[in-house]
Amino acid sequence: MSDTTPRLKVGIRVPPCDRADRIVATVRRAEELGFDSAWFPDSQLLWRDVFTTLTAAALGTERIGLGTAVTNLVTRHPTVVASAARSVAELAPERFTLGLGVGDSSVGPVGLRRSTTAELCEGLTMLRALLNGEECAFTGPAGSARSRLRDPQPAVPLHVAASGPRTSGSPARRATA
Repeated sequence: MSDTTPRLKVGIRVPPCDRADRIVATVRRAEELGFDSAWFPDSQLLWRDVFTTLTAAALGTERIGLGTAVTNLVTRHPTVVASAARSVAELAPERFTLGLGVGDSSVGPVGLRRSTTAELCEGLTMLRALLNGEECAFTGPAGSARSRLRDPQPAVPLHVAASGPRTSGSPARRATA
């Protein structure tokens, strides 16, 4: 392999199906074995809270990349995701990636529907603006408001999960560029 050929990166998917301290031991072992990243799915009725688990993993490791595989903007409002992502990114500088999707395994069990491509795009636009420290408008049952995420640093890379022809080339993909 030449010096210009990119090195293949290998990650591991770690469902937070046990106490955070035990999950951290698994991720620490993956780090010792040379894995590049550990990805945690988010499905609140199946597993423990993904951001709590990521926080523990960030504090218990030094090198391995960490990410959500994936969270959603249906059961978690974009403001909540932005705040949680920023908090994990602070503890794992340049190691955290926020993976997002339509919410398949999270939304059905609580009687919600997964987001449409348009709704995902709208949520991604708001999320990116919040993570950039920009002011956003919000409308809810109590009325309208404008606010922004305080101290939005460090930067949080976004990855969008997509399957099928309607999402793989969608505006959601372009919204993360």
